[in-house]
Amino acid sequence: MNNIKLVITDLDNTLYDWFTPWYKAYKLFIDDVLDNTDIQEKDLLDAIKKIHQKHGTAEYAFDFLLKELTIFQDKYPKDKIDNLRHKFYKTKKDYLKLYPSVMETLCLLRSQGCTIVAYTESMAFYANDRLRKLGLDGIIDKLYSPEEHDVPEDFQTYYSKDYYQLKKTDHIYLPLNHKKPDTDILNNIINQFDFKKDEILYIGDSLTKDIKMAKDIGIIDVHAEYGLSHHKEEYELLKKVTHWTDEEVEKEKNTTKEHIEPTYVLKASFSELLNEFKFNENTEKELENLIKIWDRTIDVQKHFNDIELKIRQLAITVSGLLLGGIITASKLTPSGENSNLISIGFFLTAIIWLIFYFVDRCWYHPLLKGSVDAGLELEDKISSKLKITGLTKHIGKRSPINLKILAGKKLHSGHKMDIFYISIILALMIASVISFYS
Repeated sequence: MNNIKLVITDLDNTLYDWFTPWYKAYKLFIDDVLDNTDIQEKDLLDAIKKIHQKHGTAEYAFDFLLKELTIFQDKYPKDKIDNLRHKFYKTKKDYLKLYPSVMETLCLLRSQGCTIVAYTESMAFYANDRLRKLGLDGIIDKLYSPEEHDVPEDFQTYYSKDYYQLKKTDHIYLPLNHKKPDTDILNNIINQFDFKKDEILYIGDSLTKDIKMAKDIGIIDVHAEYGLSHHKEEYELLKKVTHWTDEEVEKEKNTTKEHIEPTYVLKASFSELLNEFKFNENTEKELENLIKIWDRTIDVQKHFNDIELKIRQLAITVSGLLLGGIITASKLTPSGENSNLISIGFFLTAIIWLIFYFVDRCWYHPLLKGSVDAGLELEDKISSKLKITGLTKHIGKRSPINLKILAGKKLHSGHKMDIFYISIILALMIASVISFYS
């Protein structure tokens, strides 16, 4: 059983049903136009196909399509366009869903440290939009998709530009009008990672565009058979308005397993992957290396912890010597000449404490926290294999203190440090004021 470390997946009709939302929305649109105008169906479909071929996509934004669809603009009632637009977008949104078990399976692979990459020929905006709406932003590590077509100059978005960007998934743009299969692009994607070919899995619904491409470069191919749509009767509508050439449509429709035989087939669901493969299971050597790295990380934690303890010890020593020296000096100084000496001593000591507090809290404590976070990340990987809870996690659970006077809020290490330094600084400042006026 192969141990997979990199999963490259197609999007449309592999992770989610692309065809049904598209068909339902376009069928609604076409029926509505035919009901409200005297436009002939063939004329309408031909006009739509020309626009799709011009822009290289069968999902050209509906607002753009309506503006360029002259036959529609000339005859459709203007007062009904907004309602039609609303119904079209609502239909697409209502039918857009992940296939069963996709989210659960991807989250499981990700929790095991498996790298997940999406590769699609859908243009950037549409692929990006579906990933955001389906909650896959951050579940997928990298998205590879073609650049966006030109946007009409008078187009205005409903939200700010930032809204339409992926926040966690890294989006890499391919050339405009890029189409699968493209072994050069797939090889370039693979070369971004340091994995062997028998550790890489490619999954897609198309035998001609996905499976053959994976086979040609020698990585493991998996056919998402559950995502096939071109045997549906509704597929005829897509054929009539698609941006694909007639040859491409027929080749896709007529290609069967007799022509291209996939190595693995998912018949019912995405989760069938778990029956066929192991995902990022560490070998004994890899586990040994993880433990070595964790051991070094613990040493780094101890190093920064020791530094913080020494800073506090040094603060106490310096402050004690300073106060002791000033008190001694005040006793040796003739009365009347040392009235403010002790007050100044307390004030200077408070300043010293403030300097040590800054170095401790703002300089070394963030470094300690960073090393702890690194330790936790390593322990998660190790403990998932050894079925144990790590030292850092145990310490993290026991370290916080619950105080009833703070409404049950927990005091963590940073809060404890603040209390330690600030309470002494306040005590010294109060002592300075009292000694000044006494």
